[in-house]
Amino acid sequence: ALYALWTRSGLKDIVPFLNQHSYLAGRRVRVALTRSTVRGTAEDITPDGLLRVKQDDGSLTEISSGEVCLCRGESA
Repeated sequence: ALYALWTRSGLKDIVPFLNQHSYLAGRRVRVALTRSTVRGTAEDITPDGLLRVKQDDGSLTEISSGEVCLCRGESA
């Protein structure tokens, strides 16, 4: 059903479902990018499909690709 909705309407119509069921939201993450690493709390998925991370300094970063790891043992 979600795939059919995505193919008909695009990503923006399934993002609410993805955010509601996201395992990462509110959890500490480390994202390895090509030339840097982002650490912070996963916030949500944007309407464009990017992962929004609130970094430890309070800034928001939107990530299109990278290796996401949960930071176990660290509080959000």
